Amino acid sequence: MKKLILGLLMLLALVAVPLAQTNPAVSTTITVAASATDTIITLASASGIADNYGIYINGEFMTVNPTWTSGVRVPVMRGVLGTVARGHIDNATALIGPPGMFTTADAGPGACPSTPQQYLVSVNVINGNVWLCRSIDGVSLEWTATNTRHLTYNSLLITG
Repeated sequence: MKKLILGLLMLLALVAVPLAQTNPAVSTTITVAASATDTIITLASASGIADNYGIYINGEFMTVNPTWTSGVRVPVMRGVLGTVARGHIDNATALIGPPGMFTTADAGPGACPSTPQQYLVSVNVINGNVWLCRSIDGVSLEWTATNTRHLTYNSLLITG
């Protein structure tokens, strides 16, 4: 499965270059269990994170507080975009990316435009579906569902 996901990510990288789209999503885990009221999430890695980025963990979407500058202890605003703040166990997977990568609706199925679509990954934070914009026939681009509330991304299982 890890080889399949790695291959899919390499394919996404090839599609991204000619269209000036990006795949900014990163995944990591939390290293300290969090209650629904915690305002700091401790991550295994803060690589690829910026203030106002989104963090999606087990059906909850949160955003990185603009006061964050560095480190793995990340201040967050919980339960954003209609999701509910909830507790998360140690080692839960976190999918992280810029705000435009997260939405409240499914991106597909269907064609994904080269513009203005900026990202090759779209995460519906309400139902947990993750969509990848990729070439099916080498020419046209289509949104492809990668899961039904379960996703293996960067070889980590994300559940909604």
